[in-house]
Amino acid sequence: MDHSYTKTAIAVLGLVASFANTSVLAQASAQNVELQFSAQLNGQVFECGKTYDNMGSTAAKITPTDFRFFISEVEFLDKTGKATTLQLEQDKTWQQDNVALLDFENGSGPCRNGNTATNTRVVGQLPTGNYSAVRFTLGVPFAKNHADATLAAAPLNTTAMFWNWQGGYKFLKFDAQTNANTNGMQKTMAMHNASESASMEKPAAMNSGFALHIGSTMCASASKTTVPSQCMNSNRVQVEIKDFDWNWAKEIDRPLLEQWLKLDYIREHRNLIMIGANGLGKTMILKNLAHV
Repeated sequence: MDHSYTKTAIAVLGLVASFANTSVLAQASAQNVELQFSAQLNGQVFECGKTYDNMGSTAAKITPTDFRFFISEVEFLDKTGKATTLQLEQDKTWQQDNVALLDFENGSGPCRNGNTATNTRVVGQLPTGNYSAVRFTLGVPFAKNHADATLAAAPLNTTAMFWNWQGGYKFLKFDAQTNANTNGMQKTMAMHNASESASMEKPAAMNSGFALHIGSTMCASASKTTVPSQCMNSNRVQVEIKDFDWNWAKEIDRPLLEQWLKLDYIREHRNLIMIGANGLGKTMILKNLAHV
């Protein structure tokens, strides 16, 4: 695999989709496992229709219009490196065999070409054991990657994530509208598979966008409707997450939260500051406080 391409794919996962909740992982002896993912842009939660300022070297304003990706072959590793496969729950919507689709868009606003339903978790069963890491592949296995998506079972029937029989699925799809400003001109870039690009210059005030679609390339077959025998660039990226805090707190300081809900800090003209790592629920708590 091309190393520069691998770095690009991993960067997308690291900067845009960060692994979030490990509360169930802390209970490695339990059979039911849930992995939660959080989509973010520069540390800010992904939202359809939200504009993110100062993105990239051109300090562009970005409004995401889509973000989804497939993962497969989820495994848990013990301290010796022995891998145990997570048996995915066959929910007939987001998970099929060993493949799961993570979908962060909700079909609203600029994400209108998407779906109302979202999925930010992977659920399955795991034998009792002492695990220290989780590993998965970004992408769809070759055996499932080249078929008729219109006849496939969910989630592989999501045609928005499919090119054709020859090319297979888009392993990752991230689209956004931009308004960048570079020396009075705007450069628009569309990238597919991190290998094909085209650019054009427009007045700085005009909006445009980009599409980052990652999947297998150079797949040998007689036509686009013929299943290939192989792909020169599989472009599947294996991701391993380890060094978890297995004693991560599974409960909240309820008395303190209830005190916050009284809003005394507003009457007393004091500030409320929440500090914590990603995935702990800070945004959810603050949104609830805003509704009080």
